[in-house]
Amino acid sequence: MNLQKGTLLLAIFASLAPSCSKSDLSPLEQLTFKLVILDENGEKRNVLKNGGNFSVGFEVVNHSDDSVSLSHEDGKKLYEQFYKQRDFLAIYRKESAENSQGAVFIGKPYDSSVELYFTDNLLPGCFIDIAPSDRQYVFLVPWTTNPANQAIPTGSYYSSFHDKVLIEDVEISIDTKVEFKVN
Repeated sequence: MNLQKGTLLLAIFASLAPSCSKSDLSPLEQLTFKLVILDENGEKRNVLKNGGNFSVGFEVVNHSDDSVSLSHEDGKKLYEQFYKQRDFLAIYRKESAENSQGAVFIGKPYDSSVELYFTDNLLPGCFIDIAPSDRQYVFLVPWTTNPANQAIPTGSYYSSFHDKVLIEDVEISIDTKVEFKVN
């Protein structure tokens, strides 16, 4: 009798599970974008040494079983969409619980007042070409690229970004945050 109840419960749960499996999604729908912090050696870290350079960028992860390639045209559209947004690759210092102001804007690894101009003939090939179940860093910019930036003092920091992108008529939501410390 217990075996029948268990089988019945399993059947009920299985029928309640989403009918859309991973293989039903297009490879583009299986891309995720995550903010990352890389140390001066290019290693992903959440703790950095004081005075060291680091890079801020996106990690694009392909969760599909197919290679995903984005053209430079799609890459150009992504840069143009993200580049001027205040939070794109921005670093904020977390304030202490006693300070009710919350977070303090520290800066960005690039100067967003400088306009981007793309010459299509300089952008041949793919902007992103990711093998199945692999990842690639894009929009990876060293902190010292922006001459206005100085070494970040000891403390707790974060970067977060929220947006939606349209790539080949597939809408992808981006909702990512990375926290790190400088010791």
